[in-house]
Amino acid sequence: MAQLNLYCAENGWDEEDNSQEESFSLCSPAPLLQNLLNEQLSQERDELVSLASKEKSQKRLRLDYIESLRNDNLFASTRKEAVEWILSVIAHYSFTTHTAVLSVNFLDRFLSTLQFQ
Repeated sequence: MAQLNLYCAENGWDEEDNSQEESFSLCSPAPLLQNLLNEQLSQERDELVSLASKEKSQKRLRLDYIESLRNDNLFASTRKEAVEWILSVIAHYSFTTHTAVLSVNFLDRFLSTLQFQ
């Protein structure tokens, strides 16, 4: 079985057929393909920038939430009661530890979005 070597320096196929064939370089993609790749990379870059800005805003919310837990004893005690209730329900129904962690995480994410006036 003949091994095919596709290098950029090749001018055509390794076959002995001397008919005129269009040779192309694998190293330089067609202009249309290059434009599509550039457009896709641009869209992906925009998505990454958007995700990064969302992540920054979420971190700011979390920092505010942690600060409110430290400063507001009523809020902290209410959260503690909610977590204890969640854990008692999880123990009653024999859910896994993973469920407990996810439940408390979801509670904290929900509470961090609340704005008290």
